[in-house]
Amino acid sequence: RPVLIGYSGGAQFAHRAVLAGSMQPRAMILVAPGWYTFPDTTTDWPRGLRAGPTQPLDAVVRLVEVPTAVMVGERDTRRGASLNTDPHVDLQQGQSRVERAERWVAAVRQAASCVELAPNIRIRLIPKAAHDAQRNFLRHQLAERIVSEANFLTKQSGDPYENL
Repeated sequence: RPVLIGYSGGAQFAHRAVLAGSMQPRAMILVAPGWYTFPDTTTDWPRGLRAGPTQPLDAVVRLVEVPTAVMVGERDTRRGASLNTDPHVDLQQGQSRVERAERWVAAVRQAASCVELAPNIRIRLIPKAAHDAQRNFLRHQLAERIVSEANFLTKQSGDPYENL
């Protein structure tokens, strides 16, 4: 099984693919998604799991079973055109990618306890980084950070795959 990695909109697609049941990767690394689908059964898809593509509790279990790292630049707080600024999203998830990542990770941990599974999710803030992908790869060693997270997550899940 692959390690699923997505940046910004690709990270939004990645975690939704897991929730929808179309992928069950070995691990998942989400880098700076603009917004998330929360493991919330009372909120409609795509902000939550109600009326989504699969049964909400099945989606929660699938999500929690995938070792996940959420990476975001500590300065990724700008509310530009690429950020979903819908008032419902802002209220549920926060004003910036950093706040949204923190809230989503906390929500996944809470959902894991509700289905009696141990969460394997962590957040990694990238020092001095904003949302610029090219700058993050060139100046903030994003590729190396992603490989390090992938190796850590696959080893944590008992996968014998040594070097990605």
